[in-house]
Amino acid sequence: MDCNALVWEAAARFEEGDDEGFVACFDPAVKIYNEPELSGVPVIHSREELAARLEGSRRLQPGTSMSLRNVEAYGDGVVADAIIVATAEGEEIAWRLALAIRVVGDWISEVRPFWRREAALGSLVDSV
Repeated sequence: MDCNALVWEAAARFEEGDDEGFVACFDPAVKIYNEPELSGVPVIHSREELAARLEGSRRLQPGTSMSLRNVEAYGDGVVADAIIVATAEGEEIAWRLALAIRVVGDWISEVRPFWRREAALGSLVDSV
């Protein structure tokens, strides 16, 4: 599966509420980070941690949605704009993040969010 198709597949499974299928799109040793301003250390180190975090998030904020825009392949990865909408304490909140998503084989192996698309792109280009 090509990088773009894998990322679109993961997003579709998330939106459908297919958490098992969503997690299956990721490498067993996936690394997921916070924004670089918060930490340079992964906050998730495996599929199991991703599944547990997702389960907790679904419980705390059911109905959270994510849509992708401007998905573009670069080297061994993809840069995409993610719009995440959730409800907290009765109010709708939204985030827009640029994601640098690295793909190895048929799995997403790393996800790094950035506030600016150029920074996400730079993280993929710098490691090539």
